[in-house]
Amino acid sequence: MKKNIKQIAILLIIFIIITSIVLNISKMIKKQHNVTYEVDKYEVEETFDKDKYNFLIKKDKNSYFYTLNNKMNKNKKIIKSIKKIENNELNCIIPTYKGSNLKQIYCLYKDQQVSIDYLVQTDNVDYKEIEKKIKKEGIKIPKDNAKKKQYKEINLYQENLKEDKLVLWNYKGIYVISNDDNLYKKVLKKDLYDNIMSCIVDKYYVLFDNQSVNGIENVYYYDLNKNKLKSFKLDKKLSKNTYINGVVNNLIYVTDKKSKIEYTIDIKKETIKEVDNNQTEYILYQNQKKKTLSKSDFLIQEQYFSDINIENKDIESDELREYGDYYYYYKDGDFYKTLKGKERYSTLLFHMFDIKEWHVVDNTIYLIKQDSIYRYDEQDGMKKLIEYNELRYNYKNIYKIWKK
Repeated sequence: MKKNIKQIAILLIIFIIITSIVLNISKMIKKQHNVTYEVDKYEVEETFDKDKYNFLIKKDKNSYFYTLNNKMNKNKKIIKSIKKIENNELNCIIPTYKGSNLKQIYCLYKDQQVSIDYLVQTDNVDYKEIEKKIKKEGIKIPKDNAKKKQYKEINLYQENLKEDKLVLWNYKGIYVISNDDNLYKKVLKKDLYDNIMSCIVDKYYVLFDNQSVNGIENVYYYDLNKNKLKSFKLDKKLSKNTYINGVVNNLIYVTDKKSKIEYTIDIKKETIKEVDNNQTEYILYQNQKKKTLSKSDFLIQEQYFSDINIENKDIESDELREYGDYYYYYKDGDFYKTLKGKERYSTLLFHMFDIKEWHVVDNTIYLIKQDSIYRYDEQDGMKKLIEYNELRYNYKNIYKIWKK
């Protein structure tokens, strides 16, 4: 009898272990799901796709849409409660999740989904009435408490850089600024004002020296990890009429408009190579997707791989850009973000006029206004990074962001 009980116990343990393994494997294999359910009288449409959740939450005339880049163990129906906080035309919800302490707030103001940063920035009266309630819920309110420091002719707000490094061109060399350190490295002997031939590839800041009237021959590259500068001479000299298309798989694509040749440059190997010997097809990457164009189509205008103004008939904007699964755009000084296919559920992120230049890097917006560079993300809001007087006069391609 004891022997049978022991065998049953062993079999039960084996069954539990196998079941656990099967469940874990199924979760690993599982890539997507779409379910609809009700929580606290809100209708929730939950979609999981590979590595993120999308939620559309509806009640009466209010609709909230947001994305969580959190796998939550790939479970279904993960919202366990939804708390409402509102005042006049401002309606906010705070969802909570099974097995997670994550807390974020989503707000509608006059039926437009808006960020907390936007409400703070615009001194929204309704928001001020409920701000204490929001804070009691443990919601982080964006604030900029970074202290201003001076390094040479630059005012720095280093704490706002987080893990990023900002590389700033000053005509002869570069400032390399991080949240805990900064340095300057001289690269050239003479001033180079139009720094259009520079980029970040892998861990390197790369500069093509286009000062010579005879063309581009020397390439400088600065290791942002080891803080070392190196250079090499191109086997094939490029004309002054050359521009950088973009960077893909640690290769720099450039096009010489004079010779009508597209090249790839490998910094680690210090080599340059024609994309196609016959130049019958030219390579173009749009939002990380490879395309090939004919010679006539490619050379009709300058071709850039990313961060360019595009068109979308479903979005009315002054300027719109594509990054990954999202569109970023602005209209009359209001900046928005929306998931592709969900354009009607855009989020108003912030308001700012007179922006000289803006880019999206890893779903973070970087922009220049007057003499300052800012960064914006939905977690921390708008943060000033540096003040540099030269930005008032020269700002094209003057800075780069490197993410480790």
